[in-house]
Amino acid sequence: MSQTPSNNLNGAIEDSSENNDDEYRKFTKRQIIKNLVIVSVGCLLAFTAYDGLVMLQSTINQAEGIGVLSVAIQFSFSCITAILLPEYLFEKIGCKAVIAICLVLFVPYIASNFHPVWELMIPSSILIGLANSLYWAAQSAYLNQLSILYTDQLKFDASDKVRYTKEASNGKSCAEDNHDCSVTHKDTKILNKTPIDNGAYEISQNDIHLNSTDKEKGLTRNIVLTGGDASNGSSNSVIETVTKINCPISEYVGRPSKLLESTTARFFGIHGLIYQTCHVWSNLMSYYVLRIGAVKEVDFKNSTCKCGADFCTVDTDCSKNNLREPRDDLRNLLTGLFVALSVLSVLLVVFGLDELKKKKKNVAISWEYLIATCKHIKNKKQLFLIPMSLNIGVSQGFVMGDFTKDFVGCAWGVHNVGLVTACLGATLSLSSSFSGWFVKYLGRRTIFLIAKALNIAVIVIMLLWKPDPSQSYMFFIISGILGAVLGTFWSQLRAFYGVLFKDKEGAAFANYQLWHAIGMAMAFAYSNYICTSMKIYIYIAFSTFGMIGYLLAERSHSLENK
Repeated sequence: MSQTPSNNLNGAIEDSSENNDDEYRKFTKRQIIKNLVIVSVGCLLAFTAYDGLVMLQSTINQAEGIGVLSVAIQFSFSCITAILLPEYLFEKIGCKAVIAICLVLFVPYIASNFHPVWELMIPSSILIGLANSLYWAAQSAYLNQLSILYTDQLKFDASDKVRYTKEASNGKSCAEDNHDCSVTHKDTKILNKTPIDNGAYEISQNDIHLNSTDKEKGLTRNIVLTGGDASNGSSNSVIETVTKINCPISEYVGRPSKLLESTTARFFGIHGLIYQTCHVWSNLMSYYVLRIGAVKEVDFKNSTCKCGADFCTVDTDCSKNNLREPRDDLRNLLTGLFVALSVLSVLLVVFGLDELKKKKKNVAISWEYLIATCKHIKNKKQLFLIPMSLNIGVSQGFVMGDFTKDFVGCAWGVHNVGLVTACLGATLSLSSSFSGWFVKYLGRRTIFLIAKALNIAVIVIMLLWKPDPSQSYMFFIISGILGAVLGTFWSQLRAFYGVLFKDKEGAAFANYQLWHAIGMAMAFAYSNYICTSMKIYIYIAFSTFGMIGYLLAERSHSLENK
């Protein structure tokens, strides 16, 4: 149209975003998508480097358990920043600055793997631990803000169109859903006439004055179309085709939360698709570098090998041979590649990402900001989601620290860890993305239940199967299912946090990171001290309680929206 609808129509659709205009900068849909891509690619580069090394810590840094203990330290310190700082930093310097600073703190830990000794690994682990929770909380808040801005753009786009359907007579009034609409015709000019569903037509008009009647909002709407001759003949012929007004605003005024939920799920899904491919690229890099120094596998059938759920000690033929650390030249080559990627991620975010809010708030450190995350724990729905947040952390810790060593490395060699976990990364990426789209059609609860069924299946397989390199396909089946489960839970739980706590996303996502970090720290802390079968039973317990808590949170959310 050459002219947008009058302010009365805009007022009907802007209620939900009125505060956003004062708080956020103006962005087009293209700019919003650009920022979504940049924040996702920056995450991809950083975690191609970081996750690539974390996946290998239990196999390439085995001396004195320095590898898994350094990761446990990271996630222990992640709890500190998750509790105390997110709300203050988001308000003081903005999400973009927090993301950039955190990415800088990733570099020392990645570089410390050139020479993995306690003096380097522990301080750098503390730094990245402090940065990790802040990074994910800031990034989640940033994605949530992008979702809100994009939803507002969809509402504004909808206000630019008025739809008509066939079968009415001159001046006939109509009621559609909760809206009463009346039509008064004067010489109407059809500037754009396009077939829509079931013979309906979309008519663009130079001058459309709208006042809306919405039974829920108590507003009034009258539509007056003014202009010249109709493009397809006399005005009477147009009147005969106009029957009923389909007011597109009713789609959104009645169900704004549904539109936001769908957008948030898809944005987190797109981010998950891009980010989760880091497991593919990093593990393929690890595989092709480390296979250069691969040693011949032991005769599995004539050895003392006990891998998989039976793994309990490193004093076996398989452990001594297949879990041998890589040569120094290969370690340096791999670490150098990862350092370069981490530096590139910093540059991309600093120079490519936009700050979304108009201005920073002049705030000082106070107990109100420092304990905002702790206060949020008292929220009933947050309490329900704590077990699932812990479960995702325990699950990731099991996959990174135990599945890679106790199943793959023990039975098939360290050099094959990257190849198997590349498969895990592929299903992580795909499930993160497609679960977001499926939520729109099947609902979030159904998607979680499907993921839980897959989770039960893979746990049974791990308990019963005795790893054997002659059955290499089984490593890929297990890793593929683990990736699908983790990707679904990871992306959609974060999206659910955004839906439940959109007014307090800083404290909410900090809580997610807090409990996720505690779960990861626990999994890596006990990794060297208990047998694999016991780790699987712990995994089962957290998975079960996590699902129960999630279903209770869904029920609470549904009751509130009835």
